[in-house]
Amino acid sequence: MIPQLSEGEQKALIASLARQRLRRFRAATTGDRDAVALYLLDAELAAHLHAAVRFAEVALREALHRSLAAAYGERWFQTQRGLLDKKVDAAFGEAEATVGIGAPAGKIIAHVMLGTWVNLLGKGDEKLDGTRAHYVRDL
Repeated sequence: MIPQLSEGEQKALIASLARQRLRRFRAATTGDRDAVALYLLDAELAAHLHAAVRFAEVALREALHRSLAAAYGERWFQTQRGLLDKKVDAAFGEAEATVGIGAPAGKIIAHVMLGTWVNLLGKGDEKLDGTRAHYVRDL
């Protein structure tokens, strides 16, 4: 539910935001009150979309990890590192640095961002050895 702000709360919100933040909302409405209401609606919709994206991210991550773990073992991201492109390899390296290289595989997997999983579904990019990763063919 979109909160209804008092006039004082509305003024405080407007004062706290950068002028540019409300520009597009003001352009779409006829005054500050409507612009703030639209801004709050935008924030609420973004929160709902974020939750949906988060669920999709977890589902994608788990599906890919389970499939790759079944084929290459629980630590596939380490044993098959030579098949990964530089970006994907770097993402797993950062996750390992954050939680520890010996952390449970699931903990490392959970620290890898959505873009990395999407990249694994793509054509692949340059690997550390200079050749191209071919995810569909090799993984």
